[in-house]
Amino acid sequence: MYMLQEAGTMAQWRALEGEVPRHKLSAALFGRERGGFTSIAALPSNHKAIEACLRFSAGADPFVVLVGPCGWGKTHLLSAVSATMKRESGIATPVDSAIQWISTPPSRFDGQAPLILDDVQDVHEKSRPRQQLRSVLERRVRGGKPTLLSITSPRWSRAYKSLIPFAREWIVAPVLQPESKEKELIVRQMALAEGLILAPAILHLLAYKTVGNGRTLGCALRRLHLIQTGWTSPKQILRALGILYPHLHDERGWDLRDHVFEVIFRCMGTDFWPCQGISNQDLCVYIMIEAIGLGEKEVASFFRIEPGAVYGIAGRMKREHIAGHLDVPFNYCSSALLASLARLS
Repeated sequence: MYMLQEAGTMAQWRALEGEVPRHKLSAALFGRERGGFTSIAALPSNHKAIEACLRFSAGADPFVVLVGPCGWGKTHLLSAVSATMKRESGIATPVDSAIQWISTPPSRFDGQAPLILDDVQDVHEKSRPRQQLRSVLERRVRGGKPTLLSITSPRWSRAYKSLIPFAREWIVAPVLQPESKEKELIVRQMALAEGLILAPAILHLLAYKTVGNGRTLGCALRRLHLIQTGWTSPKQILRALGILYPHLHDERGWDLRDHVFEVIFRCMGTDFWPCQGISNQDLCVYIMIEAIGLGEKEVASFFRIEPGAVYGIAGRMKREHIAGHLDVPFNYCSSALLASLARLS
């Protein structure tokens, strides 16, 4: 991969790998300046939660619980509610961590201001804080004091229902994991927040061939941003494949190297192939190294050969390319590879 020699750049790479604390997903997913609901992408996976939070902000539904898996924008919705209430009514309602809030002096428990608590699942896992929170929530419901909670969980389970008193008084709104088509919209918005200009092929690739949540997508986009901000030309798109390679896979075991090899194999099998003396493996090695930028170890492990052999093949093919003997097959296979990205599912 790339050898980044400046200390500042290396610090950025370490941040990507988790050695430097990062902000929460909402900062990357919806932009650094979060001023309310205008920055939220309304999708089928979150529209019920957005509606519930809007009604909470307006005072129509005073008791709301957001439930969903980690990393898909619950915290941002809470922040949007807080910002909206402060802007429209002047009420300062911070978003508090549930486990930290319940550990504060009890005098805060019976305040009249709206309460917004994130990560309630952390309280649920501890017996005494769980009992304290349920007691506080019961008093708040009896007193009609607006309360918004967020729980990170794949579903609204019976265990969490037992934490919420007067269950019929609460609106439970899911924030679901988005489908791949929805993820494409999310990636586009995240790229905009990062200042990136991405070709549709890259947006599609990230949406369909990454496993994880918004944090995973944010890490992938930051990798691209460390190199440059524009990724739109054919050459740039192919190079982006190499940069994004650590993030590209799916539940079915998809591998970028398999995909590249299959595309080149189909090209080599066409009747109008213009350069018969080149093997599938040699051309594939060269495109993986030269056009995509994969490391020699990744390429060598795929073909089960030594890294030195990969280096030799790439060097020989490079000389052929410089001499003009490889232009047609290289360009033809590269174009086919680019076209194949839009068909991934």
